[in-house]
Amino acid sequence: MFKWRHTGKDFRIQLTDLSIFPPNFDAISFLHMKYPTPFVLVAFLFCACHSAPKTGIAEISLIDHPAAEGSRYPHLHTTPDGKVLMSWLQKLSEGSFSLKFATLEDGIWSDTATIFTGDDFFDNWADFPSVTWSPAGYYAAHWLRKVEGGYFAYHVQMAFSDDGRNWSAPITPHLDLSPSEHGFVSLEPLPNGRILAVWLDGRNTAAAFESGPSDHAHTQQDQHAHAAGAMTLRSAEIGRDGSIHHKHEIDARVCDCCPTSLVRDDLTAWVVYRNRSQEEVRDFYIVAYDIANAEWGSPSPVHADGWQIGGCPVNGAALTVLNDELHVSWFTAAGDDPRVLTAAASTEQLHFGEPVRLSTGDALGRVNSAVNGTSKGVLWMEEGAESFSYGQIYLSKLPAENDMPVQTEVEGIGISRSRLTGFPQLTALPGQAGSYLLAWTRHEPSFGIEMRKLQVR
Repeated sequence: MFKWRHTGKDFRIQLTDLSIFPPNFDAISFLHMKYPTPFVLVAFLFCACHSAPKTGIAEISLIDHPAAEGSRYPHLHTTPDGKVLMSWLQKLSEGSFSLKFATLEDGIWSDTATIFTGDDFFDNWADFPSVTWSPAGYYAAHWLRKVEGGYFAYHVQMAFSDDGRNWSAPITPHLDLSPSEHGFVSLEPLPNGRILAVWLDGRNTAAAFESGPSDHAHTQQDQHAHAAGAMTLRSAEIGRDGSIHHKHEIDARVCDCCPTSLVRDDLTAWVVYRNRSQEEVRDFYIVAYDIANAEWGSPSPVHADGWQIGGCPVNGAALTVLNDELHVSWFTAAGDDPRVLTAAASTEQLHFGEPVRLSTGDALGRVNSAVNGTSKGVLWMEEGAESFSYGQIYLSKLPAENDMPVQTEVEGIGISRSRLTGFPQLTALPGQAGSYLLAWTRHEPSFGIEMRKLQVR
């Protein structure tokens, strides 16, 4: 153990054995950075390996981005052809927003484009817009539009663009137009040129709340409506022309407001979501989509956490696929033990092994993940006792096949613990082994987007 000085505080670095990992995960030792601060943003980069780790270093640096002051709720996505897509909301005036978009390629940001401007955006810390890229040659964006009928009455909107600057008129991917919740969208481009869209759909709920959310920013209960009927999980394939194909109800009873996560390979797509039993057990399930036949299989549990909770915890899972292996990372507080877990399964069988605990303290979740080359990154938050948070990052890296992994030290990142921070984003920097981008919302002293480059060497 050793320590050094940084901004007037002592930091202790301790090597910790991760022999608890199962054979199909077999992660290496990691660094535990321990701060006298309350709340932490954590990333864990892991790989399958059997060699003893070397020691590396990590650099976290500020990175310029095009989002102006007043921006919030970024979304990051790295395309297979080497671009980073960034979307965000720019507040114009009270109740009025623009959905903005830019790309990062070869270290240079494009000019900022406006996808849509209006005074009917549903502006929410957990349910925010996104943009993806189809290899068929176009961008697809989604956002949420408020409709009459209650505070939590809103619909999904989608728009398309060939050049990222000129966007189509919006369409609604769900035919249901009831005044209920429709959101927590995941988009995945398909080989047939369409976009697979998965969302939470409240058409079976009786009504949305008439009033706005109460101010309980740090409880286990959600700030979304809970009407008499059940929230459903639905999907459709959306064409570049806005046409809607292969509509499905995937699950008739799911948790009301936990983000979904969707990935695919050439033949299959998978979505992971928080289920909801009649006994109010809310554990994560996964289900596979046969791309050729446009059919979903039967949902199955990732792990039986047994978390029984009367309201939605607003905490989704993160799903990655790499080399025929799926990894799901998620938050649970079953047994009054808030923690972040991860588990792996073959893409052929969807049989997940026993999960491994990633968090070291009391976790808050907000899990995100990304793949860069042969490594996968997982990000989450942990809670402490004070008002602000600093990053606690666990890293390992496999630079090349059969090479030894690299054990990495990373200094902290400070973010607020408020829900106004949103869900921090993690994505790979293409063409730069071991490089990731982190982005989140700053809300004090004013709203804005913070971004850091994480370089693992």
